[in-house]
Amino acid sequence: YFKGSKASKEFIDLIQKNIINKNDVDEKTTEFLNQNKIGNKKKNISFNVNPSLRNKIIEFIKRDFKDDLLGLENYYNNKISIAEIQVKRNLPLENKEYYNRYTRTKEFEIYSNYYHVDAYVNTHIKMFINLQDVSEEDGPLHIYSKSSTRKFIKENKYKNRQNYLCKELNGLYVNSGMVGETLFANTTECLHRAGIPKENRHRDILFISFIAIPE
Repeated sequence: YFKGSKASKEFIDLIQKNIINKNDVDEKTTEFLNQNKIGNKKKNISFNVNPSLRNKIIEFIKRDFKDDLLGLENYYNNKISIAEIQVKRNLPLENKEYYNRYTRTKEFEIYSNYYHVDAYVNTHIKMFINLQDVSEEDGPLHIYSKSSTRKFIKENKYKNRQNYLCKELNGLYVNSGMVGETLFANTTECLHRAGIPKENRHRDILFISFIAIPE
């Protein structure tokens, strides 16, 4: 993972004005994300990104993160394309003590708040853009590097996302920061999870998934 360039004020204003301030919730996706969950309903909110807004977001991505994308293209030796755009909000959860157990069930994982890697091929990379100032109380992303991931798996007896010791190790990176700050991460190889916001707090985040496409 690495810290990326900062999103421009115009870019953040576009998202906040057209999505966040309008509270334009994608009810179908939100319902899907919360199905088969035990309690904590509507704590994982997905917002609508219509085709017109998606195109504007893509133009800002190409402009604001030109150097970052060029670096990725050089690393993968292939063109980088945008695969998915999501705007999400995570809200506080009840029964927080449950998440410190050694074993947990998927019905209690409300918004990827168990340590996991994404089930993509290794040509995927994600960018996380803060849509607000994010402190540890707002439930920021927690992520380990590839080398720290191997250590976490060994020391925390990691079997799968529902079965591991809940002990943070040296090497943890907590993605708190100012609005517009970004993080690029290889989420197929780096263990990561969503933090849980404190009471009366929340986290708004823009996810951009990229894929390296062989020519």
